[in-house]
Amino acid sequence: MKNERLPILIQIRPIQIIIGIAIVYTLFLSTLSVLQHYGLRTQMNDLGNVDQALWAASNGDLAMTQSNDTDGKLRSRIGVHANLILWLLAVIYLVLPYPEMLLILTSVACALAGVGIYAIARQRLGDTWWAVVPAVAFWISPIVHDANLYDFHIITVVTALLVWTLWAFDNDRPRIAWILLIMALSCNEDVALATLMLGIYLFLSGARRTGLIVAGVSLFYFLILLAVIIPFFNNGHGLSKLVGPGNRYAWLGSNPYEVFQAIIVHPVNVLKHISRPDRLRIVIFLLLCGGIAGFGAWRVLLITLPPIAAGLLSNPHWMTRITGTYYWVICEAIIVTACIFTAEGRIKHVPRRFPWQLVYLSGATLVLSILLSPLPYSFASSWQNYVLPPERHSLEEITRTIPADAAVCVQNNLGPHLSQRRDIAVFPKRYNSADYALFHLRYVGGPDAGLFIRTSPDLYTMSLGHLTSVIKRMVLSQEWELVTQKEGFYLFAHHAPNSKNHEYALKQVDADSELLESSYREASRHRWSWSRYLVSSFTWGQLL
Repeated sequence: MKNERLPILIQIRPIQIIIGIAIVYTLFLSTLSVLQHYGLRTQMNDLGNVDQALWAASNGDLAMTQSNDTDGKLRSRIGVHANLILWLLAVIYLVLPYPEMLLILTSVACALAGVGIYAIARQRLGDTWWAVVPAVAFWISPIVHDANLYDFHIITVVTALLVWTLWAFDNDRPRIAWILLIMALSCNEDVALATLMLGIYLFLSGARRTGLIVAGVSLFYFLILLAVIIPFFNNGHGLSKLVGPGNRYAWLGSNPYEVFQAIIVHPVNVLKHISRPDRLRIVIFLLLCGGIAGFGAWRVLLITLPPIAAGLLSNPHWMTRITGTYYWVICEAIIVTACIFTAEGRIKHVPRRFPWQLVYLSGATLVLSILLSPLPYSFASSWQNYVLPPERHSLEEITRTIPADAAVCVQNNLGPHLSQRRDIAVFPKRYNSADYALFHLRYVGGPDAGLFIRTSPDLYTMSLGHLTSVIKRMVLSQEWELVTQKEGFYLFAHHAPNSKNHEYALKQVDADSELLESSYREASRHRWSWSRYLVSSFTWGQLL
């Protein structure tokens, strides 16, 4: 019997293992993502904004009007981020108009990126078991898990498209490559900078004509996007994250031209900024997680320069945090690919040589994953972070009482459950014009290691004490009527007669507030003392 089973085991091929892992990854991460959503741990600031834009597009609003921008003004989604690909995704919303679909799409995109990495490895390393290692390393990376579980961000889709674009160019399949490249460009405004570097990589790798065309098309699209397409949809204004109150580079200038000029004219100031430890930490982390092993393939690593530069030059410190973010998934995919390229000579051309690059990549990624992943197997997380709160059913009841055409001001982590409407924003944005306001005095994060947004009060966009004071002020207000007070939820109606018993309501607010704060105190006992160095702003003096 043993001899009969042996051939079956021998017939298992690497591609079968990859497909199996990809399926398991998709199902597992999709489940955790949906559990986070049902557990009130997703945000209006991310998932809700895209859900509103897709809902608007599927209902004929091609501008994809978004009401929850930084300044709380009604603005086209294309003026916030040039997510032209959302027009395509809006077709899916005609059949499946649910934010859960976006969460599942994120997991599918990460799974496909891993399969694409395997395809590159198989082409470069041959049909060996070594070709499995880079894809598995990508799938167990904490950087990938953070991006996968951080609501919905188009960067996960971009990552899959870029990986497969690289594979298509590498395998001389230009039609597929150009289709994927165009789809990637339509995802976001900064993708053109990454594909510009892709063109430079192709040029330096010998595909000179193709590289020049890819770089030229990318640069042309980027300029047209900033000068024509975005102003057309944004009432003549530029991209909101580069101009106005949402400008992430305001310390350099009020528009892209001033930013570029400041970088050239004041290089010393720029150097001081990017040499801060809370900026350099991401560079060090990317080197440790595989960049060192892939440095021999420096040409392909050029693709990581635009996102790294965007993080280093930004003013907000959260753009260079190591955990609880989504910015670095493209860098992870490219670093893993670089490790494939550097290991190629050792495996394919000189089989007896040991591919230390892949061993280092897998070992470093495994250690970092066990330490820092948001998945429940790591030291930093647990299954309690994905538990469903019992009061979530009350939210379903409350949302049914709010008219579909009503304007709503909402707590950030409640927003994605009400985002399919014309006017919704996170408190205090659009507070004065809202018809209803909804808050929740409960902690839903689970044990807090200090590494992830899901376990932080930042999920509410205000401190816990501020949240309580806001609700108390509204209870006593003559402009707002407390309509519902149930299991920590507080629903207010604007310009309604305030006739409720204030004394009872305020006592209930105090009780709910104490429950919220005591729950968070318990969660904070799990906080790592050094976690702030991975996620917060600090200087060399504070570090030393």
